[in-house]
Amino acid sequence: MNRNVSLCLFLALGIGSTYHGVCWGQTVRAELKSRSGAWHIAFSQDGKTLASVGQDRIIRLWEVKAGTLKGELKAPAKGDDVALLCFSPDGRALASAQGNKIQLWDVTKGEVVGEFVGHKKRVSCVAFSPDGKTLASGSHDNTIRLWDVESRKEKRSLKERLGSYTPGAINRVCFSPDGETLATLGMALFLWKVATGEEARRFGEEGECIGGDVSLSFSPNGVTLASADTSYLNLWEVKSGKRKAKVHCPTKPVVESFRCISFSPDGKTIATGGDWSKISLYSAEDGKNIATWKGHTRDQGFVGDERILWISFNPADADMLTTCSGGVPADSKGPLPTVIIWEGIAKIARK
Repeated sequence: MNRNVSLCLFLALGIGSTYHGVCWGQTVRAELKSRSGAWHIAFSQDGKTLASVGQDRIIRLWEVKAGTLKGELKAPAKGDDVALLCFSPDGRALASAQGNKIQLWDVTKGEVVGEFVGHKKRVSCVAFSPDGKTLASGSHDNTIRLWDVESRKEKRSLKERLGSYTPGAINRVCFSPDGETLATLGMALFLWKVATGEEARRFGEEGECIGGDVSLSFSPNGVTLASADTSYLNLWEVKSGKRKAKVHCPTKPVVESFRCISFSPDGKTIATGGDWSKISLYSAEDGKNIATWKGHTRDQGFVGDERILWISFNPADADMLTTCSGGVPADSKGPLPTVIIWEGIAKIARK
């Protein structure tokens, strides 16, 4: 059931609590509830299925249109948490990361059909190539690895050249829409040629460190690359490597931090999630702020994490945006909306 968000009160479906913040006419299409929080979400490319995972290591598959649970994939109860998810382009497979290994799931069968093994430390990001034949991963072992999906074998390993900087974790990997290049965000932002593994470009000024544990996203036409560290959202021209815009995170009423970003499928808008449950929309052309509001808050009965941990536009619908939070319900509460599907986003962007 849809419910319009109006005035300065955001009504949470079914639980009667409130969302506080600037009001723009958003619609809460659905609230996907659990008791385990949600650390990561991923849409299938057709926009019909959403996957989420939290503290209980259960990957939940949601039917987006109805907002209902359609299935569960259960990772081993022991071992590291499942922290990352990524659908293959055809939606038949799902990659998840657990510790230093990557599992490949058959979504229809609900079972693991293969593993990618080679990283020495925890895997921090995964991404499928547009043709689904290659999987890219980054890790706390400071390497980027490209895997052949069919054979599960490593094709090549890449490593950042950082000069005087100490190597750190590779926090994000992202294929260009044509699949010819791979962007990676660790201690710095690099562009690589997928076919050869050669470094194509390092973004930013000489000696500038623009990495951080945040996010990375190509525009749908591949012309612009958006990156964010905790303090800045950067928009880059891919062809020239020039910075189009640099936007500081909000500082009032308190200093915020960017945590995640997503390009809209029409390429016009960038959504960001941050501390204090803030969700913001920015123009992809000049970085101008369009709207900001609060999503998941402790007012709803959560305890712990109020950050927006992941944000994603529906790949098939620029009007739909999904956010998740790692907050878990207080002991006296039942399942709460750790994933929220918002509608009306395209209308806000046109204002």
